[in-house]
Amino acid sequence: MKRGASGVRLNAREVVVAAYRTLRVRWFEFLRALAVPAMGLSLIEYLTSYDVTTTWKFVLPQLVALLLYVLFAVTCHRLVLKRSGDVPAYGQLMWAWRETWFATWLVGITILAVLAIAPIYTIMISWVGTDPDPEHPLMWLFYVVLLPFYFLLARLSLVLPAVAVDERPNLPWAWRLGRGNSLPLFILVGILPWLSTLALASLHRDNASIPESVMLNLVGLAVLAFEIVLLSFAYRVLTGGSLAVRGHAR
Repeated sequence: MKRGASGVRLNAREVVVAAYRTLRVRWFEFLRALAVPAMGLSLIEYLTSYDVTTTWKFVLPQLVALLLYVLFAVTCHRLVLKRSGDVPAYGQLMWAWRETWFATWLVGITILAVLAIAPIYTIMISWVGTDPDPEHPLMWLFYVVLLPFYFLLARLSLVLPAVAVDERPNLPWAWRLGRGNSLPLFILVGILPWLSTLALASLHRDNASIPESVMLNLVGLAVLAFEIVLLSFAYRVLTGGSLAVRGHAR
């Protein structure tokens, strides 16, 4: 397992620029490698856009979406962190122990972050109710309580790119790796994805046309790839790597 580079300081702006340049230069490589899981995720999104009347019809698509997301994310991380020849041209389509560990860690750190904010969230529900009026004066608290949730996710999510490149991380290691870089990690892995989610949600319309829905879904997948690449570069820098763009343009 890689040890953190001593004295490394993340620069959020530089990581964003590096992620943008990587996707701009290697767009075809990413497009080809992510096509299969991306199409699967799009199909799940389309199917679940209709009313779901039974539990299994809701749970099953979500489980499939989780598996597809893992393949999508592992491929993204490996494209950034491994040499081009180490990643199949059409992405990581075979499920192995690496993907199982990735899914386990993904679910695990999400549950930990949820449990951490559960007490304060419970108090908020007692104040504003389970279905509060959007105009309720305390609605802003729902956004505030998400900050520690995303902070914990940002600090602990460093295990994910580590698992994607076949390391065997643990939570104490991830916490130590991000020590001294909490704010840039929070910005890169917490705030930016949160803002992008709000932005994409604001573009959604209930009666959107099929072309509009397809376009919005494609934009969402591109944003998702960008967010994962941000985490990849943060991990690379914190483990002593550089922000140089690898691979070749189409």
